[in-house]
Amino acid sequence: MKNLKTQIPILLLLLSSIFICTNCEESADGYKVIYYKTTGEGYVYDGTLNKPIKGAKISVETSFDRSGELFGPPIVRDTFVTDEKGYYKIRFIKKAKVGLLGDYRVPMLYAIKMRRDGPVPPSPPPNWGNGEPTFHLYERLYPEDIKDKKTITFDTVKIYPLTVIP
Repeated sequence: MKNLKTQIPILLLLLSSIFICTNCEESADGYKVIYYKTTGEGYVYDGTLNKPIKGAKISVETSFDRSGELFGPPIVRDTFVTDEKGYYKIRFIKKAKVGLLGDYRVPMLYAIKMRRDGPVPPSPPPNWGNGEPTFHLYERLYPEDIKDKKTITFDTVKIYPLTVIP
């Protein structure tokens, strides 16, 4: 009887870990994640021509609480690309397996950024920086903004070409 009492919690722990792992997916940068059912959607347009931009990159960066850790959990990023109509659909991470022990963490902030490369010209000198693509903040959301929603519709983003002043 004693043996059975000690085996039941172990069995429950094993079954719950199997359930958690079957719900996991992999984010764009390789972390094990569980997503909300909530999605976000919108359009990206060329502001001058008023035409959709195909291939614009939308990045959702998920940050976690770093308090109490020397090397805190990283930012987990998913990148989504607009189609020929300039449409994009993004997902939000509910939990991610990050940190030193590989435990699941709940995000505290989502930063939705637009990437200025590809169909959008890069910044002219002296703002080229180190050659890395630059991201510009589009929207910032918190978990309470996402819970219990089916779809979040964002305003259409209009991107204007950069002009170089001689």
